[in-house]
Amino acid sequence: MNIKSYKIFNNLLKWEKMNFLYQSTLESAEENPNEATQVAIDEITEMKEK
Repeated sequence: MNIKSYKIFNNLLKWEKMNFLYQSTLESAEENPNEATQVAIDEITEMKEK
């Protein structure tokens, strides 16, 4: 993949970081579900959708 635009590359890196955080949180939630974890998942999901 050859991305010449810094802005596009930076946005892709941000999205990848957010997606990794989202997936990690989902895995943690399966191990220890509680209200605080669900709130975190909802916030991350909202940020990811934006």
